Amino acid sequence: MAFMLPWLALAEEYRGLDSMEGATLTTDQTPPTKATLVIPGFQTVTVQLEEEEQNVFSGAVKTDKDTGLLVRMEGMSVGYRVYLIPLQKNQNDMFEPTGGTDKALGFVRTNIPLPDLPNYIAPPPKPPERYLGTVTFVNSYAFWPQESVRYGLTLIDRGQLDILSVFPLITADVAWRACPATIRDIGLNRLLEKLRIDCNQLRNLVGNTARANPSVWLSKLMKEKQQAADVIKCTNALGNLKRCQVVMRDFAELAAQVLPIDKVLANLSRY
Repeated sequence: MAFMLPWLALAEEYRGLDSMEGATLTTDQTPPTKATLVIPGFQTVTVQLEEEEQNVFSGAVKTDKDTGLLVRMEGMSVGYRVYLIPLQKNQNDMFEPTGGTDKALGFVRTNIPLPDLPNYIAPPPKPPERYLGTVTFVNSYAFWPQESVRYGLTLIDRGQLDILSVFPLITADVAWRACPATIRDIGLNRLLEKLRIDCNQLRNLVGNTARANPSVWLSKLMKEKQQAADVIKCTNALGNLKRCQVVMRDFAELAAQVLPIDKVLANLSRY
């Protein structure tokens, strides 16, 4: 049996989500140094990748004599967000971006059963927006680019952000998507303070857990999201009174517990 370095994994295949349904992304290893992107109706693209920052990989490939494509991949817990930026040769015979899109193309590992999508996925928030519903955030943040998740945290009501911080998996998932934090990222820093962990440690914890137990990770996270949405609706007096009594009782029991994120992730199947 060939010896493998412990931080490298074999090739992985990912399937496209939403508008990328039918597309595939194949990486040579984890972390990737090469990726092949197959989108029906377009030419297959294979690109060599370099890590430009932690868990973010990019590379460019020539697609024609005067055109090319810059591929940027942001690693997520169970897949990648992919950005495709067209390149055009300029008058100096150098390739440069010709615009592009801030829309992330989602890819998730093929061995992971997909949860039902929420009925409504909000577009990524951008300045000067000043309001964002918390349930909307919970249902949508997983489909947003990093900067939108970070900005969304600044728009959520502080009291309701405290509600979200009671849920360890939501807190970890949101925080690691939004990391790294600056001093201005008040919402993100509140979540990291709640977790008592820094961004680098959090990335490793969530990434390792999601790769080792992707189905368990997703199912437990979706369960927390549903519970959090129920709690927020009840605190906003939007839920059925009898059901809200049960919802708030369960929430109070969860809030009374001290659940360090490393312990939760280490015992995820029993959480």
